[in-house]
Amino acid sequence: ELNRRVDAEARDAVLTDLKALRESAAKLVPLSGRNAALQDLAKKIEPSLSAIEKHTSLLISIADRWRGNKEAATELVASASHTLEQFVSTAQESGKEISQRSATMSLSAMIVGTVLAIIGGLMLIETLRGPLMRITQTM
Repeated sequence: ELNRRVDAEARDAVLTDLKALRESAAKLVPLSGRNAALQDLAKKIEPSLSAIEKHTSLLISIADRWRGNKEAATELVASASHTLEQFVSTAQESGKEISQRSATMSLSAMIVGTVLAIIGGLMLIETLRGPLMRITQTM
């Protein structure tokens, strides 16, 4: 019974069974006749029964501490999980902002590059216009 539930109610059920066992062992003494094993049965099982009584209360206190520690650990894991979720969310937002800035810079660089290429092309045409006109006139 105590293995299924570790509480005072389960311990009371075990103590009731132990009391009944003691009473039964005491009743066997007058009925045992010359059987030495039965006459000493109550004395032989008493240390074990006392140990069971003592250790059941110890087991209950251990189970109570275990439950408390389990609840504390559960809260700690939940807190850590929440913190991790916040960190991931912050990292995602930061990554999104950096990605948007990068895209904006890339677009700006492409526009500036295109404008510079057009200006360079116009300058090349102006530079080559004079010599081309002389070549054309010479022909």
